[in-house]
Amino acid sequence: MTPSSLAPKFTEGFESAVAASYTSPTLGFAGLDRCDFSASDPNGRARTFVNTGFARTGSRAATLDQQHYSTTSTADSLIMTFNLSSYSSTDQFWLDFYYRNQGIDFSLGGNQVWIRG
Repeated sequence: MTPSSLAPKFTEGFESAVAASYTSPTLGFAGLDRCDFSASDPNGRARTFVNTGFARTGSRAATLDQQHYSTTSTADSLIMTFNLSSYSSTDQFWLDFYYRNQGIDFSLGGNQVWIRG
């Protein structure tokens, strides 16, 4: 993977991703190989385009949901990998993370954001 350039700023808008739906463990989205998807059960799903109005910028977004309504909740995971080998421990990074919770007004165990450095 080519080292990522985050200067002067970088925004992942998912615009290079092909409009697709992923329902099985996936290493790399079509058009955006830094994204990997997995789910706690076969009902999990990741989509790069659902409809207009979901994206913060452009027309693409990573949407995690269930394929079918179920009383059992699915914990979906989207893992993004950035090659930061061109940076050192003295470099400073700031992360802004935007999300929209569509219709779920309560906290489920799988609704979490993890950031690893």
